[in-house]
Amino acid sequence: MSKVRIGEVIAYLFVSLLAVGGGAFLSLQFLQTATSQEGEETLEEVEAPERVTEERPEFPKLNSSETSESVRSLEVFLEPYIYDSKDRRDPFEVYEVASNSGSSVSSTPLTPLQRYPLDQLQLIGVMWDIKNPKAMFTDPNSKVHVIGRDEGIGNRNGYIEAIREGEVVVVEAVRSETGVEYETKVIKLTR
Repeated sequence: MSKVRIGEVIAYLFVSLLAVGGGAFLSLQFLQTATSQEGEETLEEVEAPERVTEERPEFPKLNSSETSESVRSLEVFLEPYIYDSKDRRDPFEVYEVASNSGSSVSSTPLTPLQRYPLDQLQLIGVMWDIKNPKAMFTDPNSKVHVIGRDEGIGNRNGYIEAIREGEVVVVEAVRSETGVEYETKVIKLTR
């Protein structure tokens, strides 16, 4: 038993030394190639190039009419790309629209399940034992919708937090005077 172990250790050491030696050999080959491409000259033998001092050319002076023409031609060229901010909102500000209830609603289009209150939607099926769990809901018009985790649901900024066996966890973000409050609701599958 120990002879087999000793033989394995020797074989392991031999392969390791062979790999390290091969790597060192290859790196030396590349180093020799790089030095041979530099040539025979040393840094002391290479002469520094002569510095050429030239004066910068002067651009022709433009009179005011030529300047205004060139500016006008540039404006015509850039006209489709000029953003006039007068009477427009800041494009870098978050866009929110105030709804009738006083809470703000984002400008993204609503999914069909975001148009109804959560209590009007009925959970009719859950596919939970798969890689991406899905839940099936019916809206008040009896239309079936299949949605997954982190998708919007309900008209109070809700989203699906988790899909488990027989239930779906929904988190709704409701704005109030004190800030945003998160409400968690568990919708159970009716059998």
